[in-house]
Amino acid sequence: GPFALLSAISIYALLKDNRWVKKYPMGLLSVVFIYCIGSYYYSRENVNKTLHKAILDGEKINTMMYNFYQSDEYGMSYLDPLIKEVKENGYPIVMANEIDRVSEGEYLHKNNLKYYSTVCARQVSAKNELGYQYLVLFEISQGRGLRPGYNRFEYPPTIPKKSGKFVPLFHFLIQKGIIDQRNPNLYVLTFAPRWFEEVMKNSLPQMKYERMSPKLSYHNIYRLSLK
Repeated sequence: GPFALLSAISIYALLKDNRWVKKYPMGLLSVVFIYCIGSYYYSRENVNKTLHKAILDGEKINTMMYNFYQSDEYGMSYLDPLIKEVKENGYPIVMANEIDRVSEGEYLHKNNLKYYSTVCARQVSAKNELGYQYLVLFEISQGRGLRPGYNRFEYPPTIPKKSGKFVPLFHFLIQKGIIDQRNPNLYVLTFAPRWFEEVMKNSLPQMKYERMSPKLSYHNIYRLSLK
């Protein structure tokens, strides 16, 4: 990037009076050009590797050098064929540990899909014989052209402390009849596949999950159903 360009300019300033450079000016230009291009692709590859590892670790990196918006795996256009299935089946789509609720919400609105997500979950009681109690703020969208319609505060049933924001939302949607308790089919959009699969194994062992996305990215869609 800028460092490579500044380095190349400095090298050129040091060598511009060299006899070899004067004799073969295009040679130096070619070396500088190759160096800049090589540095760019090396840096790009390094950024993508770091950001890909962050997906596996469920880490949101947003620094000057590494930003998830820079990743080749951030775009959502490849989701189009998967979203077609979601629309055809009509099952709820839930955001769980999403990378960017605003942009993903806009994408789902564009496709005329409602979505459900957890804005925050706060523990409001110490552990007792029943477990933990949480106060949770949920966001429920209304589909194309409309912003999220309303927020709901609910006390979900007892949930494991480390289950994150997805499990209380799952129980909330069952309580409200949005998910059929007898046939709980739904889709989940998440950027942290390892975290999500661990939550499913530990907190919802009765549910079967399958990643629909052809490759890991910041926008992974899972299909959930009863085992």
